[in-house]
Amino acid sequence: MIWLDYPDFRWNMTNSKKFYDIKECIQKIIELNEQYEEELEQIEDHVEKFDFLHSKDNKIPNHTLWKFYNVEQNDFIIFN
Repeated sequence: MIWLDYPDFRWNMTNSKKFYDIKECIQKIIELNEQYEEELEQIEDHVEKFDFLHSKDNKIPNHTLWKFYNVEQNDFIIFN
């Protein structure tokens, strides 16, 4: 696994224009959470949440965000 060999590697480094940086992504998720709070609360599966968020804004990766950005899961409000 790449993150074991390269702990500082972040997938977003390879897609810098296609996706938000971490701060922008968190801010956008906060905004989407406010807008779609009821829908997001009903989605329990993380993959479905990624897909939902990505469908609302394709600059949010439809991948495991904490792995994509190399951060902690609890950095994303809707995945706590």
